[in-house]
Amino acid sequence: MTSPTTLVAERQRLPGTTGPVATSPVALNFARASLDGARMTSMNLAQASFAGASLVGASLAGSDLSDANFSGANLYQASFRGTQRDGTYWGSDGDGWAVCPDGTSAADNSGTCEGHLGDVGEPGDGNDPGDSPTSASADPTSVSAAVSTSTAAEAQ
Repeated sequence: MTSPTTLVAERQRLPGTTGPVATSPVALNFARASLDGARMTSMNLAQASFAGASLVGASLAGSDLSDANFSGANLYQASFRGTQRDGTYWGSDGDGWAVCPDGTSAADNSGTCEGHLGDVGEPGDGNDPGDSPTSASADPTSVSAAVSTSTAAEAQ
């Protein structure tokens, strides 16, 4: 198994400062990129374009996604925990709609993936401390199948 892609932002200390380093504010273009399993955590991805990209299982946790474009992107099982998403664009009929982390389409969710990210602290999403297993939105049959598959593989 290959390790997930890890993207590292170029960081530089601002002249005359002693505080934390700043990420260069460049709008990045990941349009139509294959970023499945990528780890882009705690990055400044404001205004980045992920139009038509595949981010299946990617982690964007802690990143600034303000005004980012996810039109037509596949975000299935991607992690958005702790992200800033002001002005994030999830698509349109003309541009294509994002597939949200829970597998639904932004088109079916009033034009957004908000409320369908699965791991950003939504009560009852099954991903946070205190969520009861019965309140989880995950498909229990897929969890059982995954456990059965890994158990069978370990037995061989």
